[in-house]
Amino acid sequence: MNFLIFLWNIFARLVSFFAFIALEIVVFTFLVGAVAGAGMPGLAGILTVVFTIWIIVDIILRIFIGGGKNLIKYIFRF
Repeated sequence: MNFLIFLWNIFARLVSFFAFIALEIVVFTFLVGAVAGAGMPGLAGILTVVFTIWIIVDIILRIFIGGGKNLIKYIFRF
C-alpha cells in the first residue's frame, strides 16, 4: 500500500511541476504577444530572451533545490 502512495505522490508532483511550467509559458506568451501587438517588437524580443532564461532557471531551481521553490520565492526568500 505504501508503494502505491509513493507512486501517487510521484505522479502528482510531476503533474504539478509540468502544469506550473506550462502556466508560466502561457502567461509569458500572452505578455510577449501583447507587447508585440502594441507595436514594440524590440521589447518583445528582449522579453522573449528574459522569459526563456527565467523558465530555465526556474526549472533548475525546482529540480535541484526542491519542488516548493520557484524563482520568485528564491529571489524574495519567503
